[in-house]
Amino acid sequence: MTNLEKEHIEKLKEFHNYWDYRAYELGKQFENIEKDIHSKHQEEMIEFLENVENLRPLKPKESPELLNLRKIQKTLTRQKE
Repeated sequence: MTNLEKEHIEKLKEFHNYWDYRAYELGKQFENIEKDIHSKHQEEMIEFLENVENLRPLKPKESPELLNLRKIQKTLTRQKE
């Protein structure tokens, strides 16, 4: 093997090592970003659910049909007395 071939093989190894390292580092960065996004999403979801709970009326609104039936019921009760 000539010096040129050895030098070429060495440069090729350096090239592959560099890109393997870059890929590894980018993978770690991706994992960290993914964890951050997941935790932020969890926090936002908890905040959203709390806000929804606070917005929900404590007493449900009664339908017009139900109100009418109650009125009829009261009227019939009075007539019976």
